Amino acid sequence: MQQASMALLLFAAGIGCTIFLPWLPDSRYLPAALAAAWLLGRGRWPPWPGWLLLGLAWHIAYGQHLLGAEIPRSWAGLPLQIEGRVEGLPRSTTLPDGKPYRRFTFRATRVLHRGMPLQAAMPMQLQLGWYDGPDPATHQRWVLQVRLRRIRGLANPGGFDFRAWLLARGFAGTGKVLGGAPLPASEPAPPSTSTLRRWYSRQITTRLPETPGRALLSAIAIGDRGQLGKEERQVLAQSGTAHLAVISGLHIGLCAAAGYWLAFGLAGCCPTWVGRGRTRWIAGGGAILAASAYAALAGFSIPTTRALVMVTVCVVARLASRAVGAGRGWLLALVAVLVWQPLAVIDAGFWLSFSAVALLLLPGPQGDSGRWPAAPALLLQW
Repeated sequence: MQQASMALLLFAAGIGCTIFLPWLPDSRYLPAALAAAWLLGRGRWPPWPGWLLLGLAWHIAYGQHLLGAEIPRSWAGLPLQIEGRVEGLPRSTTLPDGKPYRRFTFRATRVLHRGMPLQAAMPMQLQLGWYDGPDPATHQRWVLQVRLRRIRGLANPGGFDFRAWLLARGFAGTGKVLGGAPLPASEPAPPSTSTLRRWYSRQITTRLPETPGRALLSAIAIGDRGQLGKEERQVLAQSGTAHLAVISGLHIGLCAAAGYWLAFGLAGCCPTWVGRGRTRWIAGGGAILAASAYAALAGFSIPTTRALVMVTVCVVARLASRAVGAGRGWLLALVAVLVWQPLAVIDAGFWLSFSAVALLLLPGPQGDSGRWPAAPALLLQW
């Protein structure tokens, strides 16, 4: 068991150490890394470096896949016409000149230049900005005139890496909208979480008075921070409570706990129908279902999906009747998150989440993990 834990830890370290490299190695080094990992696993040497190389190879393959999905360099700056559908919740801000600036995600299915279609992997996800443009509706089809550019960001050490942030969210490029018109709806928009979030946001907007609390409720309930004004954001930043306006692991954990106990209570009310030994399976399924539903309502952002993966790993491990301790569950969740999203290592929330849990799992004064006196435990929570 200790060997398996060490292998998982080294695999995670191999994924994470890539962020310290000055550049992402080319994919031609992957066969060499995989061959070295295989030889180390079969030779007389300890297999630990092999797991480290395997994690490194996984991150290289993932990173090269994201880079390969970017728009071609020849498209940058060209006047293009794109067709597709608006995704997610568009955000609108008012500029100092009083005009609106719309920012939204666009899923392009066709790209044309001077009437000629351009060849690229479709569909592609773009982040677009529209100065003084109309408010596009979620899942509405548009034809837009745009100028695109490849993803770029600042390379300051220790600063925010905007390029990696966009790549981790599946964007192929950014751009500005020069004009456009909505396309007639040939078929109704398919049901999706974006449509549900749009409906929920409208319900909050129409049913509640226009107060700062309405924008805060929308941010906490569905992760829509687009309605927060400059003053509200400044108050949250100065008070150190900006993280409370973001759906995170705390919200997903509370939903999972509520789903678990609700399903457990319902299963306990029908013991004949449920049968013996199935109550915990139903309760575990209720926890995953409730966490998944709330993560979908939040738009499956990276923090919420990371928390959902952690909940799923822990619940499945318990349902499989494995003797998984708190530390092993933490490690399994860490590896699962990094396999699903290797670029999570650039997110401060990733480090804060796992570091905080690791501190709470450290052996207490009596030597037992988690058995801290009340005061130190509260200090760790703070």
